[in-house]
Amino acid sequence: MKIKMSEVIEQRDSLKSSISKTKSQLSSAKKKLKKASNSDALKGDVKDAIDNKINNYQVAFVDELCEQFGCYCTRL
Repeated sequence: MKIKMSEVIEQRDSLKSSISKTKSQLSSAKKKLKKASNSDALKGDVKDAIDNKINNYQVAFVDELCEQFGCYCTRL
C-alpha cells in the first residue's frame, strides 16, 4: 500500500487548524468563566461556592486542555 505524503500533510495541516480553533474557543471560555467569577450577580455562600468551583476546577481544567492541545500540535 502506498501512502501519498501530500494527503498526510493535508490532514496534518487540517488537524493543526482544528487544534488552533479549539484552543481559541477554550481561551474564550476561560475569559467568560473568569468574568462570571468576578460578577456581582450573586452574593454570600452561593457566590463563594460557584467562585471556588470556577477558579479551582473549571479554569484549571481549561488550562490543562490548552496545554495538552499545545503538546499535540508540537508532535505533528
